[in-house]
Amino acid sequence: MTTWEHEVYKRSEDTKGLDEEINVLLVHVRHACLYLELARAADDNKDRDRAWAFTNEASLMIDWIGGSSGPIFDKIDVANRVKQNRENGKGRNKAHLPVKEAAIRLLDEMKPEGGWPTKTKAVKAIETHLAEVIEKEQILTLDISNVEKWLTTWLRDDELVKPAWELNKHGDAR
Repeated sequence: MTTWEHEVYKRSEDTKGLDEEINVLLVHVRHACLYLELARAADDNKDRDRAWAFTNEASLMIDWIGGSSGPIFDKIDVANRVKQNRENGKGRNKAHLPVKEAAIRLLDEMKPEGGWPTKTKAVKAIETHLAEVIEKEQILTLDISNVEKWLTTWLRDDELVKPAWELNKHGDAR
């Protein structure tokens, strides 16, 4: 395989179903190159009509290749973006972990007698402590002004914080 073939194939490893499309495209690239070589050979032999015909055929194939390669590279680009977004999400989750651990600890340590009566009271009680953790840990992906919003969401949906809420809430709290 030549370098450019290897690069295209390598970039498509994360994209399912593109191998056949890429292989068809590469066959057409090879044919276009062959037509250009035949045109050069015909021109060397002073056969201008054949040279023109081969050049014209190569031009048509190159046009088809250009049109067909766009959607393939778009699919590769989407696959690469999905992979990058997944990595970014993992990084955000890892960055939020100290704050989530602090929320879990504070829900337990600051729990009133009988448990937290409401999520709102729990959030109001621990939000300033969590803001301190965010500043201390320099977590840029969490906005201190939105503590109430994301902490409420964590209490309801997060796989780490929700069980701590369930354990420390009052029996009647939702």
